[in-house]
Amino acid sequence: MQHSLQSPKTLHQIIVDASHAVEKTRKEDPTALQEISDSTDGDPFRVLIATVLSQRTKDEVTAVASTRLFQKYPGPKQLSKADTRTVAKLIYPVDFTRQKRRRSNE
Repeated sequence: MQHSLQSPKTLHQIIVDASHAVEKTRKEDPTALQEISDSTDGDPFRVLIATVLSQRTKDEVTAVASTRLFQKYPGPKQLSKADTRTVAKLIYPVDFTRQKRRRSNE
């Protein structure tokens, strides 16, 4: 005997409603990573670097640091050749600057 708490139609409507709620919230209060993803058409390199920078960092700080970093080093080739001190200055005051600076250059 199959027990169903909700009909398929009701479950579908719950999923649709939840999806709309998530999308509305995302538009009203996007995270720094979402803003970076949206502003770079989801460029995997920038999203990855911003994710590393965002660890234990406020969204606002991540957004500012990422913007400064990508203005100077727009791609992986440029960043891989960057001086670590320059990268540290660009991403400051991101927490754990030394570790993140090394990870960004790897």
